[in-house]
Amino acid sequence: MIAGTWQRLRRDGELRRGLARLVLAILAVQAVYWLAVRPLLGAPELPDTLFEVSSVEAAQIATPDRAGIEAAQFEPAEFMFTGCCDPAYYAVRLTFDLDQPMPDGVGMTPSIQADNARVYLNGHLIVNDGAMALPQPTIERLRNIWFFSPDLLRPGTNTVEIVTVRATMPYTDVTEPRIGPWPDMKRAFGWREFQFGELSWIGISTCLVLALAALVLFLRGGRNPAWFWLAVLTSAWGLRLYLAFWAEFPLGGNGRVLVWSVTITLVALGWASFANEWGGRPVRWLRYALPALTAAKLGLNAVALYTYPSPEGYDTSSLIDLWGGVLLAGIAVLLLLRHALLFGLRHALETALFLLLAMLVGIEALQTLQLVSHVGGLEWTAPLIFVAFAASFLSRNIRLFRSMEEYNEQLATELAAREKEIADAYAERQEVARQQALLTERQRIMRDMHDGMGGRLMSIAAQLKAQGSAAPPPAALADELMEALDELRLIVDSLDTAGDDLGMALGAFRARMESKLAAAGIESEWTIDEHAAETTLSATAILDIYRIMQEACANMLRYSGADHFEVALRAREDGAVVLEMADNGIGLEGDADQTGGKGLANMRSRAARLGGQIAFAVNAPGLKISLLLPPAGTSATPTQ
Repeated sequence: MIAGTWQRLRRDGELRRGLARLVLAILAVQAVYWLAVRPLLGAPELPDTLFEVSSVEAAQIATPDRAGIEAAQFEPAEFMFTGCCDPAYYAVRLTFDLDQPMPDGVGMTPSIQADNARVYLNGHLIVNDGAMALPQPTIERLRNIWFFSPDLLRPGTNTVEIVTVRATMPYTDVTEPRIGPWPDMKRAFGWREFQFGELSWIGISTCLVLALAALVLFLRGGRNPAWFWLAVLTSAWGLRLYLAFWAEFPLGGNGRVLVWSVTITLVALGWASFANEWGGRPVRWLRYALPALTAAKLGLNAVALYTYPSPEGYDTSSLIDLWGGVLLAGIAVLLLLRHALLFGLRHALETALFLLLAMLVGIEALQTLQLVSHVGGLEWTAPLIFVAFAASFLSRNIRLFRSMEEYNEQLATELAAREKEIADAYAERQEVARQQALLTERQRIMRDMHDGMGGRLMSIAAQLKAQGSAAPPPAALADELMEALDELRLIVDSLDTAGDDLGMALGAFRARMESKLAAAGIESEWTIDEHAAETTLSATAILDIYRIMQEACANMLRYSGADHFEVALRAREDGAVVLEMADNGIGLEGDADQTGGKGLANMRSRAARLGGQIAFAVNAPGLKISLLLPPAGTSATPTQ
């Protein structure tokens, strides 16, 4: 495989140039981040002068105030001090020495993992933010530089008492603070204070704006799943940052931890799903597997937090977060590598940014396992990377920023092409249907010719072969030939009038039949309703109507003795058409509708084939035949 890839690189100049662009993009992104962005967020340069902590004591206290401190039994402790496991108040007392006055004051940077804290300097309260009362203290960011006024400082030993409260997590951690002259501390840690304050809010705002933009693009830009998962990723990261500022969380300690798990899991899910959808060629089963895996992981978080005792529940949930995040991040990295192989040479900048984000997520996971120090800075730089990635992705994909004329022109072109495809497909289906209908018509007409005219011709041929007295007289043979000719004319007329209205078909039949009726001394009367005459039928349907009318006229000429014949075509209110034929002859014996005979049976069969009904009624004198044809578009055979 490696040899084949090398041979391809040697032959394909465009591939070499694309690979070079990808390598340069990766190097450029890494250089900008590690040489320009990350140093701004790095560990501060410590002041030259720092005051050492001379003693440390700690105690669990009953109330978070001076009375609780005074009543507590302090014991010697070391940094890092840790308290566990139920919600509680702790006090950490430390001392530092000043050998000279501090006219500008002193600064101290805390390192506290707790929900909230009170700070006393030499018995004076100097930090008093939010609520401390259990069971629902407010959550404050204990990351500022605390200022100790020179008025409260004393020469020699100074005492700092830090009172903490913890209700969210089972652990309270207080590490050794840095204490030094205020100007030096402000200069060294001022940027860090900005990081944990204004920069975090900038990151929250950036993520939420980007999430809203991605959601709008998803809803208005063709429902591309990549936009949806980008919205999930950035909104979850924004919520992750905002949780640190959400002082009065309504769901309690376990609820806050569970929501934290939800945010970091949605970040991992959004990242992996976006990586899957990014290039437009997703692994389809992952569309369902990734959300299912996420739901299962969050279910385990909830079970651990609400069923296990503290701190086991919190520790178990943290492990689930860690390894669930590692699994989803691993899937995202694999999808990233897949994308790089498929599209990386074309999406060089996006691949480089995604690779940087993957690296920082991996570093954060190692930091969680305490395998490396805090070197990544993902918390503050992720929004910036999101913006850069979205900008690159937008510049390549988005259509909403084109001019309205260009976009309308493109839509019109695409619509016309689609309409042509649909019209061509419809015409093709219509042609197939027409050919099938023609074949059906041809087969039915061939059967009619075989059964009708073919039978007559075979009868004539048999009679001509007869000898002696069995030979038919010429007049009888002539009648048989004329009837065969009439059969042929009926078929020709049905084909000629196919696609015409029923009135034209009846006109053709009248032109053929009226001379015969006149020769037999029968006066005919035809009444055609214009609306009924507009009915259009196929050649087969017209031939069936001709056969019914031919049978009726033949019976009348042979048996009825009538001298008057009426034909009426009318339309009913329901859209059905009625064809009536009546004479003033001797009629039929018995119940006409139950009368047997091959001729009447054929008429009933043809009426049924038309989807209609036929009825025979004695007119006293005479016979009336009524053929009911259903409304157009129902049972009758339509024109093709």
